Amino acid sequence: MGNLMNTLQDHHKKLLAQAEDLTKELGAGSKNAAENLVGFLKKELLPHIESEENSVYPEIDRILPKYGKPTATMTLDHQLVKRIVSEMEGKASDSEAVLKKAQELLLILNLHTQKEETVYFPLLRDYLQEKEQEALLHRIHENFKASKGSSEHECQEQILDVRNLPPPKRHPLIFQTFDEMRGGKAFILLNDHDPKPLYYSFLHEREGMFDWEYLEKGPEDWRVKISKK
Repeated sequence: MGNLMNTLQDHHKKLLAQAEDLTKELGAGSKNAAENLVGFLKKELLPHIESEENSVYPEIDRILPKYGKPTATMTLDHQLVKRIVSEMEGKASDSEAVLKKAQELLLILNLHTQKEETVYFPLLRDYLQEKEQEALLHRIHENFKASKGSSEHECQEQILDVRNLPPPKRHPLIFQTFDEMRGGKAFILLNDHDPKPLYYSFLHEREGMFDWEYLEKGPEDWRVKISKK
């Protein structure tokens, strides 16, 4: 049962690894690097795309209405965007790192909006009644205002990014930050794994003094709002 998945995933890994290696050679100014990269793309990547279009995608189209979620890939894009923004926030003092992430983000946003505008939005236009479209617009505006208000409030709170700290130094810094904070205030903890052990430490050492609210749960970053009562 797993042979198909393993084969497809292994092929993706090989394609990506080769593309990355050839791109690095191009960036390093290696001789014939541009020709090698274009040759690989034409001889390996484009045939792979055609093969998926003609064999894999028809099977997915057949299965998806019953077992899948048509917008699942778009949600994955959104999760990736959130992760990149979080990484940029954690590196705000490093302009070069932020620029690199911004360029990565723009590529994703361009592709994502193109998919929305050519595949999904026309479905809303063509198959929703006028009243349904108006109701959807209202929900969009209300959700946007609520999300923006939550984001603006979050920006006013301190962000404590411990992802690059050695593990033994994380908990002491987090507790120090909490202890120095006035009652009624909060900070956002940014971590690279679920800080559940920290939660139990707070229960043991600061019982009744804090509130704990998950804002993001992985898969790569976890954000927790820790409030002081």
